[in-house]
Amino acid sequence: MSYVQEQVLKAEDEKLKYYASKANNEAIHLEEDKLLVNLSLAQVAKNIAQTIIAVINELLDPQNRNVQAIIQIFFKEDRMMYIGMTLILIVFSFYIVDITS
Repeated sequence: MSYVQEQVLKAEDEKLKYYASKANNEAIHLEEDKLLVNLSLAQVAKNIAQTIIAVINELLDPQNRNVQAIIQIFFKEDRMMYIGMTLILIVFSFYIVDITS
């Protein structure tokens, strides 16, 4: 290989490393933004509402009539976390109502 070809390959390799590093950093930041710790309270409330609506819509779908499909609805993506938070809020509300009666 000539010197010019080596320099071109080296420059292309550096560009490739730069863009790969940039893409990896963006992917890491996107993943970090999805973590519950990094979400605001408003975003958590919005995600809970979206999760509940999605679960209800899928439960009303006539194609989801077997037990396996219904179980799968609750375990999709990060729904378990938001459904768990909803259940904790409901139980806590019942507890508050019970102790004030």
